Amino acid sequence: MPVSVIVPHYGPEDILTPCIDSLEPFDIELIVVDGNERNDGFAGNCNRGAKDATSDVLVFLNNDCRVFDDWLDPLVAPLERYPIAGSLLLRPDGRVQHAGVNVMVLPGGGVVAKNITGRRGSGTVAAVTGASLAITADLFFAVGCFDTGYWNGYEDVDLCLKAKEHTGRQCWFAVESVATHLESQSGSERWIAVSENEARLRQKWGDQ
Repeated sequence: MPVSVIVPHYGPEDILTPCIDSLEPFDIELIVVDGNERNDGFAGNCNRGAKDATSDVLVFLNNDCRVFDDWLDPLVAPLERYPIAGSLLLRPDGRVQHAGVNVMVLPGGGVVAKNITGRRGSGTVAAVTGASLAITADLFFAVGCFDTGYWNGYEDVDLCLKAKEHTGRQCWFAVESVATHLESQSGSERWIAVSENEARLRQKWGDQ
């Protein structure tokens, strides 16, 4: 199945280079979106890359990830049954940083989305992180792409919730697809709209 890997890049080149090097074993269309030249945030940069992609499957990968040699096939294969799939992400010391995302709607309309950080097997989850996420191009555009109303936070959770709403199926966490994630290497850009992002997630999904 043809795959386009889209890497939104913001920050120094020494973050990006190891990521690109780790992708060398794979037969992919690689699209690096330069956010230093024009920064539309994670959502906007990913959407720009998706519009340039020519493959049936889109994989979004953070520039601070280093993928393992068996990363791609287990990430893409679940798309035959599930709308979105996400990888097991490890911290540099080997601890689990992401094994799916729990999404909880609280009394009064609050929404909490937190990474699952315990060891677990593959299975359905409410959402996965956009740091290593696979989706078909048809579905990505059908649900309106990443919502650019978010700025570097919760646009991945929002995409997963839109995909579930559109297909009636949950996302898939693929434990066999593994990458190391340095996390939040883009500096203060990652944190400048936390409260606004939380408010947007609550506004869109608090009544679900």
